[in-house]
Formats: sequence, structure tokens, C-alpha cells
Amino acid sequence: MNEIVERIYELIAKSGISKSELSKRIGISKNMIQYWKKENALPALSVIERICETFNITVEQFFCGMGAEYKNPMQDKFLDEWRLLNDKEKLAVKNCIAAFKANKAVHND
Repeated sequence: MNEIVERIYELIAKSGISKSELSKRIGISKNMIQYWKKENALPALSVIERICETFNITVEQFFCGMGAEYKNPMQDKFLDEWRLLNDKEKLAVKNCIAAFKANKAVHND
């Protein structure tokens, strides 16, 4: 499987969206995603753009780091996960961070 299709499957797995649901959202047949994997085929750039819109990431974020070494892989993984959260989940994470910072400030005084 090529890196582009691997990335699509990674986003599917992380988001919890089914291949069938993704195909509906981006306007392709549900068999096309499986075809890419089976035939080692590449989706059109216009399809990749629609995939990025679905997962709320930019095309640059989609391609960023494919096959490259990261300077900070833990941070990049966190940011990938962050991009897949909905607004309510992002607010919950922000609140957790604020609580950790407040706790740290109390213990550092």
C-alpha cells in the first residue's frame, strides 16, 4: 500500500469514521477506498482535498512528514490527534491543560 493510501487509512482509524461514511462525505463510491488499497492506486488530488476537508486538516497537513523523520514525533502525533477532535472535545482538552497549569502554579509558589 502506498503512503497516501496509508495516510487515508490512518485518518479513518483515528477518526472513527467508517470507509462507507467517508465515501459519502467525499462523493465517491464506497468501493473506491478499498480499490486504492487493493490496487495500490492513488486518489485524485481533488479527492484528497475533500478528504482533508472531512478530517478538518489542510492538504499540507495531510502530506506533512510522509516518509520523513520528525524532529518531535510525540508532538506531531498529538497535533494529528488534536486535528481530529470536534470543538467540544477540543474544549475539554483545553480545560484539562488549564487545570494542569493551575495545579502547577499552586505547587510552584
